[in-house]
Amino acid sequence: MWILLFYNKMQRSRIRNVLNQCEDFVKEVGGWGKSMKNWYKKEKGITLVEIIVSIALLTIVLTIFASFLTQSTLFTKKNEEGIIAVNLARLVLDELKQYPQSFPDGEVVYETFNIEGKPNITAVNEDGTFKQSNQHKLRLTVTSVVETDTFQVKLEVISNDGETVTETYGLIEVSP
Repeated sequence: MWILLFYNKMQRSRIRNVLNQCEDFVKEVGGWGKSMKNWYKKEKGITLVEIIVSIALLTIVLTIFASFLTQSTLFTKKNEEGIIAVNLARLVLDELKQYPQSFPDGEVVYETFNIEGKPNITAVNEDGTFKQSNQHKLRLTVTSVVETDTFQVKLEVISNDGETVTETYGLIEVSP
C-alpha cells in the first residue's frame, strides 16, 4: 500500500514537471491563443556554413547521378553494337548454310569476298564491310573437317577500330 502511494507521488511529480515545461514554453511563445511570432523571431535564418554544406552534398549527389547516367549510356551503346554484330553474323551464317560453297582443305581466312576464288556472300561488299552497316567488317575462317564434306566456320564481326565485336561458329555441310 505504501508503495502504491509512493508510486502515485512520483507520477504526480513527473506530470507536474511536464506541465511546468509546457507553461514555460507557452510563456516563451507568448500565450496559448497568440501566434508564434515571438518564437519565430528567435530564428535568425540559415548560416553560411549550412548553405556551403548543403551545396557540397548536392554536388556530390549530382556527380554520382551524372556518372551513373554516363555509364548507362555507354553500356547501352555497346550492347546495341553487339546485338547488331550478332545479327549480321547470323545473316552470313544462314546464307552460307542455304547456299553451300566449296572451300579448300585446311584452314583458310577470308577478309575479301564476292570476287573469283573468294566466297560469294551477298550481305557484304568486296572489302568485307557489311552492306547494312558500314561500321562492321567480316572475317571468315573456314576449317575443313577431316574425311567429311563438313566445314567448321568461324565468323568474326570487327568494328572500324579493329576490335572484334562478336564471334559466331557454325558447321556447313557441302554435298560433293
